[in-house]
Amino acid sequence: MGEFIHFVLQPLAALGGIAGVIAAAGWARAECIRAEGKRRPASDASQETILAELKHLKQQIKEMQSTSHEFDLSLDAALTRLEQRVNRLEAKAPAPPLLSQPGEPRQTVGQR
Repeated sequence: MGEFIHFVLQPLAALGGIAGVIAAAGWARAECIRAEGKRRPASDASQETILAELKHLKQQIKEMQSTSHEFDLSLDAALTRLEQRVNRLEAKAPAPPLLSQPGEPRQTVGQR
């Protein structure tokens, strides 16, 4: 079960890391544009360019959020299917054979 958790958490952590890097790069770029605009007076054309870039960055963030949400839903569905498969396999599993003779005490591990 621990390996399964690592199998699930590693992709989620990677996705979060990628989203963080992209968001940080977008923020840094916006800060550079803002700092450059403070150094010199902006013309109407450069303000329009900045606004277009900011719109583009906002759109990219929305797309990343959508992708992350879709991945999360897909992962939940996959986990549900996997759990159902495990439950079916457990239900189909044959009873463990009796190694002791009838009447002798028997030890069963993991069951109550």
